[in-house]
Amino acid sequence: MGLKYSGGFTRPWPAVGMTVSGAPSFYLLSVSLKTHATGTAVLGILLRSGVGDLFRVLSTLLMVAGAAGPRLTS
Repeated sequence: MGLKYSGGFTRPWPAVGMTVSGAPSFYLLSVSLKTHATGTAVLGILLRSGVGDLFRVLSTLLMVAGAAGPRLTS
């Protein structure tokens, strides 16, 4: 909606509002996609194919480490 009201960033206040609200939205979207991707992969392994092959398990572990690792080290 903000992009629509900004008129292609020609109206200043809607453009500022769009920029201020858009940046956190994209950040939160990226955080949620990491969590959902990992959860989907784990459920896929558990529900569809048992333990899964070695590559699938290692890939899932790498996703979990990539999402949780920075949180655990800081």
